[in-house]
Amino acid sequence: MGILDSKSRVLDTIVTLEGRRQISSGKLRVKYVSFTDTATYYKADVVSGSADATVRLYLEANHLPQDQITFEADDSGLLKPFGNSDGTQVKNGQILAYSFDAVNSFVLSGSNQSVTTLKGDEFASSAGSLLASSIDNFNKLRVIATKDNIFEDDGFGVGNDKIEFVIHNDRPISDPQQFSTNVNHLESIFNDVRLSKLKNFEFLPPINKLDDASIDKSDHRNTSEHQMGHYIPWGRSHIYGLSGYQIEHELSHFENMGYSKTISFDPTSNDNKLVGQFFEINHSSMKKLDVIDFGQYSYNGSIKHIFFVGKVMTDQNCTNTFIHIFTLVFG
Repeated sequence: MGILDSKSRVLDTIVTLEGRRQISSGKLRVKYVSFTDTATYYKADVVSGSADATVRLYLEANHLPQDQITFEADDSGLLKPFGNSDGTQVKNGQILAYSFDAVNSFVLSGSNQSVTTLKGDEFASSAGSLLASSIDNFNKLRVIATKDNIFEDDGFGVGNDKIEFVIHNDRPISDPQQFSTNVNHLESIFNDVRLSKLKNFEFLPPINKLDDASIDKSDHRNTSEHQMGHYIPWGRSHIYGLSGYQIEHELSHFENMGYSKTISFDPTSNDNKLVGQFFEINHSSMKKLDVIDFGQYSYNGSIKHIFFVGKVMTDQNCTNTFIHIFTLVFG
């Protein structure tokens, strides 16, 4: 789309195959825009510095592997196909290997295609290359950026590039038998206190009709006298949510056992904007984990931002339950 007006600056936008796929699934959400000059070239000009580019011929933008940066998964967490320069094929969380053989020794023009699912060491090697292709795709975008006027170093580094946690019979859980349970016995996402800050999961008992201007309905305690009945939230109380003190107390407990690690980002940008993806990999398949953005909280005068990482499982009643695996705290 575009307005062909030589007196105004306009942009002709062409939706790539990746964009069309997201539009068809109803999941296209435009939040950030980046610019690249990969498909152009610069010709010097003595007067203006660069030659006028409006008279050049241009090729229409086409679909490239680097159109995808982050992995996507289905409702069960299994990875969807992801464009990469290595040609690694992933479907339903499994990595596929294709081979072609001649139909027979007399027919040279035909071929048989066979597909095998990688397992073991072959899968682990291909999975590592596939995950690394996300960064490779981002680099190939050659995004135009603005230099930071405060920090001279525009690089990015991670203090610890590898962290391991070893699970024992008595650590971090002292008695596994006591803490073992079934997904059917766990709280659903509607009762999970980790989702208590999200509007869609806040406790909101039914009330009699009121004038919106007369009372603040965002806090259900203001509407207690107007409730249609006595209702209490299921599971752990959502009235006050999950406090910073509770979070820090739990983190301190695991830190004393050696199950809490600190990662520093140096050098980094002034804004320190990060993109993270988390995966569960076994010998033959990989899943993308889910992340709950709990938001910020204050503790001992410092502001921290917390994320809960885990996966969603479905119980026998077809109700989704969030299985908490580990916690990320930025501060």
